[in-house]
Amino acid sequence: MTIDNCLTSALDQGDITEREAAWIKNMYDGYRRKAKAKGTATADTDAQAKTAKRLAAEAAQKRRRTLLQAQAQKRVVADTLTYRTAGGDQDIAEGSIALLEHYGTAPFQSMEGLRKSIVGRAHAELSELLQKFERTAFLGRTPDTADLDNVVREAFGEGTKDPAAKALSDAWLRVADGLRQRFNRAGGNIGKLENWGLPQAHDPNALLRAGKQTWKDAIRGRIDLGRMRHAVTGDEILDDEIDAILDRIWGDIVTNGWASREPSQVANGRGAVAAQHADHRFLIFKSSDDWLAYQRDFGQGNAFAAMMNHINRMARDIAAIERLGPNPHAMLTFLKQQIEKAAAARLTDDAVPFAGWRSRAVSRARGKMSAIDNMWEAYRGNSEVAVDTQVATGFAITRNWLTSSILGSAVLSAVPTDPIYQTLARRFVGIPALSTMRDLAGQIGKSGRMEGVRSGLILDSAMHTFGTQARYIGTLSGPQWSQMLPDRVLAWQGLTAWTQAGRHSFGLSFQGMLADRAGKSLAELGEAKADTLEKATANALERWGFTPEDWDAIRKSKVHKRDGATFLRPQEIADVDETLAERVLEMILQETEFAVPSSTLRGRAFTKFGSRPGTLWGEVVRSAAMFKSFAVTYMLLYGSRAWRQFGASRAAGARYVSAVTLTTAMGGAVSLWLKDVAAGRDPRPIMGKDGNPLPFAGQAYMQGGGFGIVGDFLLGDLNRFGGGLSSMVGGPVIDTLTDFIGLTLGNGIQFASGDTTNTAEEARRFLQKNFPGRSLWFARLAYDRMLMDNLRRWTDPKAEKAFQRRSRYVGDLGTDTWWSPGQNLPERAPDLDPLPPGT
Repeated sequence: MTIDNCLTSALDQGDITEREAAWIKNMYDGYRRKAKAKGTATADTDAQAKTAKRLAAEAAQKRRRTLLQAQAQKRVVADTLTYRTAGGDQDIAEGSIALLEHYGTAPFQSMEGLRKSIVGRAHAELSELLQKFERTAFLGRTPDTADLDNVVREAFGEGTKDPAAKALSDAWLRVADGLRQRFNRAGGNIGKLENWGLPQAHDPNALLRAGKQTWKDAIRGRIDLGRMRHAVTGDEILDDEIDAILDRIWGDIVTNGWASREPSQVANGRGAVAAQHADHRFLIFKSSDDWLAYQRDFGQGNAFAAMMNHINRMARDIAAIERLGPNPHAMLTFLKQQIEKAAAARLTDDAVPFAGWRSRAVSRARGKMSAIDNMWEAYRGNSEVAVDTQVATGFAITRNWLTSSILGSAVLSAVPTDPIYQTLARRFVGIPALSTMRDLAGQIGKSGRMEGVRSGLILDSAMHTFGTQARYIGTLSGPQWSQMLPDRVLAWQGLTAWTQAGRHSFGLSFQGMLADRAGKSLAELGEAKADTLEKATANALERWGFTPEDWDAIRKSKVHKRDGATFLRPQEIADVDETLAERVLEMILQETEFAVPSSTLRGRAFTKFGSRPGTLWGEVVRSAAMFKSFAVTYMLLYGSRAWRQFGASRAAGARYVSAVTLTTAMGGAVSLWLKDVAAGRDPRPIMGKDGNPLPFAGQAYMQGGGFGIVGDFLLGDLNRFGGGLSSMVGGPVIDTLTDFIGLTLGNGIQFASGDTTNTAEEARRFLQKNFPGRSLWFARLAYDRMLMDNLRRWTDPKAEKAFQRRSRYVGDLGTDTWWSPGQNLPERAPDLDPLPPGT
């Protein structure tokens, strides 16, 4: 039977679609033409055999993924049923969310926690590479680019006679191949390639600017067609397939996959994650020079960024398919159906694994299903894919610009409060808190930082990903040059180094604590007195689902020794059990969020409300969410933990809330005083102008209780002298747009109407608020007093009265200025005693 007859019969019986029939026919015709060109006498037979082989391989892979998906579904259902609420009730809804992310509230691995573990272990294996090419502290550039090019050449199998480059290249290839094999075991199908080199991270905007044909012409001269193979069968790619494949790749890159996605009733999600990643290895370049040239013209960042991006992508997708099966989106659809079914049953039956009031079951289920969708979109990065690229880019640049002008003193919120968070987090898991400051100091500096990396703790500066999360900022997006502005402001003020030191010091202390506890079984730790560190360690291990047998296996691991101290690191635990090593590392990395609150998957989803950039609603949401991600993270983490403590007992909940409230308020008080001094004021008194301590206590809690940056808008000069409700609710973008419209259109209308304008003063005020770096804590006061106040005298005839109003505001705080508004030089040194006289 001819191929045409076979396809016609299959179509008539409904076994295949017309699109599938056309694809098979094109495949057959291509094989047949190639065989005829070689003079093969049995071209038809050979073409049929190769087509059948390719179809059989595709079918086998599909059957394998179907089996893996069924196994994953069975495992996922069992996991969700083990979840318990703070009150001890089964809840399949929160259990499903915990599959995506949790912080010690479920006895199973989460997708987000596993992703971090995979990244951390990859960073540990590549610690020498990260140490050599870590971005510079001042300019944030990748150093030793010539050496980096040698690493690329070695990865392509081109000898450079550079032993160091060879060693780094071998390490990279070993890690990349390990990720490939793990991806395949979970359901993927990425073939092994010798001298593969590096993956390519394409810049969609660069491809759009060039246009499809220009891009195709540029890349065809650089790729090695003879080495490119079909992802499933390993067959050579047919000549007449190349053009269509490049069309599809170009379309998928610039449309985030929509070019080859069929419209359906299935929500966005890109479906079978296990079927992806072949494209990253499909385009094989002829040489390292060809790869480097393409990277320069159409890539994102340099070779080091490409390596780190590849690790991040692979970790993200491996974690997804290991926890949710080869088709995570299908699994999430199944889970949402389970939630909906349980909610419907809850209306008539109490014995259902669905918590909450019966009357609110349906609405609660909808909320949980929406949360799952938003978390998945945030995890995949789809929530940062623009609807209108130009609009999204413009707003992203604006947000980055404003961040660089506003957030220059965030470290003054972090330095006083982070040790408080550290102490609370350490105590909760059983780590001695007395060494907190010493441990923090030991991690400031490259040697300490790299010790943390070698121990499996993530190097944040190596996370070169689209939609990078920056502390206090939220998501950084937009052109890379615009991201550099806020990135450098965070670095120059010291926040980047401080945050990394805090995260690593907690992680290393956790590993040290585990080594200290290794001499006792879980039962012995659990028998310790309440409120002791050993009891806290036992509680932490149990919260994270470690059984006595698990702990016995972990404590058999060889301890790592350094400077007289011992550590139980993931590397040594992996020699005993790989899975236990990753679970321990997940526990450490997730608990670190309590010690140094930065960002959570649920928090990122919460602040986006399912919106997309490039839409009016999406940009309004992103403006409103600016600088509020930290507060959201704080509330989700500490609020959830407090709720669970109350679930255990009212006394435990009250003790926890009291400890958190009082200690964070203490840190907030110090933060307020530091900001006062940086603003030219003496630290405000605790008792206030009228002797009432309550206003100061409320302000201190706002600063320390997760609202340090938001508090700048509520309590600081920015709000009183240039911002307002729009700054707080609508965010800085809305406030800045309002100022800009008033400066341009508003003054134009006033001029046309014959009204008096004050364009010069409004322009000066706009510049003062929005100049990049102007809020850096060590330069802000001099910038305001020596430059902007003098400019105001030229542009504003009422400048002196304005300076007096600022001084009265300081008096209302019950304090005084040491560098008054309008003065070129400080009158005196600040009075650092905020206590009332006689205390």
